[in-house]
Amino acid sequence: MMERRFNPEHMEKLDNPERRKVLPPEKLLGLLEIQDNDIILDLGAGTGYFAIPAA
Repeated sequence: MMERRFNPEHMEKLDNPERRKVLPPEKLLGLLEIQDNDIILDLGAGTGYFAIPAA
């Protein structure tokens, strides 16, 4: 099995203003109709791009 890992030297790509313009986490999470009692898993959360706004 080939293992693929994100190079932490490129962390700035995960949470930058351009990515937020194209892929706004709050807006996308709003489309999911998440309820208060739902359980969410953000596997490989990295900087928490989706996990923090979901919390």
